[in-house]
Amino acid sequence: MRNPTKNRVEITGYLAAAPEIRALPDGGQVATFVAYTKRAYRRGNQLIIERERHQLVGYGEIAHAASGLKTGMLVQCMGRLRTDSWKDRKSGEQRYATRIVVTELTVIPRSVGAIGVEQPVGRPFVRCLPRWEHHHHRKVASVTGKNQSR
Repeated sequence: MRNPTKNRVEITGYLAAAPEIRALPDGGQVATFVAYTKRAYRRGNQLIIERERHQLVGYGEIAHAASGLKTGMLVQCMGRLRTDSWKDRKSGEQRYATRIVVTELTVIPRSVGAIGVEQPVGRPFVRCLPRWEHHHHRKVASVTGKNQSR
């Protein structure tokens, strides 16, 4: 029987800081970073702006591609949600953190065409895709990597 559920997330937001890159014991890399999104709407005459902070993590080629990111860049991240739990060393309480495990990473240039076509301006346009999706995106530079199963 097929599983009817999906764990898929897509956000487009600005980086709060440059990613932190760490080496893993197996020789791979992991990148952790934070992106902010906002939602604006009106309640009567009042403009309401809600900001959300998203914790992201990427492994392998995603981590390598993320090493070139800088604070304030606009990125589109696709992936899945993962909730980690641990026991706090000081208080002994159970703690939880939900993060997005990034499987696709796109840097969006500051200049986007009038009809929504992304126009690379200034810095290179980088898109990091899993190997099985590489052939669908010929107009962007691609980095393909190992399975993002962590």
